[in-house]
Amino acid sequence: MVRFNVFSAAVLAMTAASAASAQTVVARLDGISPSRVLSMTTDGWDHDRDVRTGVNNFTVIDSPVLLTGQFNAFCIDVHQTIQLEHTYTYTVTPIELAPLPGDGMGQAKADLLRELWGRHYFDSLLSNTNGSAFQAAVWEIINDPGLNLNFGSFQMSGSETTIDRAQDWLDELNGDHAYFAPVYALTSGETQDMLVPTPGSAALLGIGGLAMLRRRR
Repeated sequence: MVRFNVFSAAVLAMTAASAASAQTVVARLDGISPSRVLSMTTDGWDHDRDVRTGVNNFTVIDSPVLLTGQFNAFCIDVHQTIQLEHTYTYTVTPIELAPLPGDGMGQAKADLLRELWGRHYFDSLLSNTNGSAFQAAVWEIINDPGLNLNFGSFQMSGSETTIDRAQDWLDELNGDHAYFAPVYALTSGETQDMLVPTPGSAALLGIGGLAMLRRRR
């Protein structure tokens, strides 16, 4: 698990959000890995749907400041679709205001996502179970205030190991600001909105090699 210096993370998040205002990112979805197919149901659907659930792997095509090369992201909009090898234009958006269209998830859910990212993002890259579990936990936070993947308005099934891991991670969330990671949303009117880490922190803050995120295990 990774702990974030609270002051540094807060300053970084605010500064990055200001610098990112009105920025766009053009990116191509190359794959979803690590991942697993799970069954999902939510309010407004008349049946379960099987979905590829995991780490979305993008390549940046064009970005004025924030992103270069490849980056990973997690879907925050279950009501949209996305296609592999397609290129999309995203707007950089504070996660409190995403997903769009809509009124946004608000501060409480945004903070849960920050904590989940800080605790388990690196775990999500280690296996199909973990990648799928992280995505399931993200969707649960956004779509169901009960934070229980087996009950409520949003549910997932199909791999007991994956669901149990996601639920364990959800149960850990206690509002500990030491784990809050600087993340933001990429929003689009034509495809799924994405949760991504704040990139280029040193460049955005103009501090060169000074580490604004001090990690310790």
